[in-house]
Amino acid sequence: MEQNCVLLPSAYFGNILYYNTVKQFPAHQVELHETYIKQTYRNRCTILGANGPLDLVIPVKKPMGSKTKTSEIIIDYREDWQRIHWYAIESAYNSSPFFEFYQDYLAEFYTNKIELLVDFNQQLHVKILKLLKLQRGVSFTSEFQKHPSSEDFRYQISPKLQTGHDFREYYQVFSYKSHFVDNLSVIDLIFNEGPRAQEFI
Repeated sequence: MEQNCVLLPSAYFGNILYYNTVKQFPAHQVELHETYIKQTYRNRCTILGANGPLDLVIPVKKPMGSKTKTSEIIIDYREDWQRIHWYAIESAYNSSPFFEFYQDYLAEFYTNKIELLVDFNQQLHVKILKLLKLQRGVSFTSEFQKHPSSEDFRYQISPKLQTGHDFREYYQVFSYKSHFVDNLSVIDLIFNEGPRAQEFI
């Protein structure tokens, strides 16, 4: 892998740190061949609702049990999570300055059923890059690299780790109720700042 390329995990509506990392490199690869790690941003994101941060989690099935690769993770539609997630997003952001402008770009992901988690995440990721006007090369790993030669952020962007990053504050719908909440899903930034979103990454 080239030195000017960064290695990232697959992510469901990646957070600000995720897209800050994307912005710093001209290209990035998404890891597909790791053993799937649960309780990460691979199948969850955090938005800001009226009562504070809210995790949205995509239910998944692991056909190979604990040895399932990320590329093999199947989205579980037995629970109507699409309706639940979109309702939560609408409730959180329908009064944000740019929700009406951007909602149609994202609503389709909550009606179409995509089998694999990585395909769902990647289609969302490509859409977010366009909304942020970030032109970046995106590719996938062909095998698992235990010691990659490039920058490795596969395990540094995690709900369990402190970022150590000084995030720039932006307008949030519920800022009148509490202090600014940083490093949420990038959709929090997009719905609140619209075309200026990239400036805050």
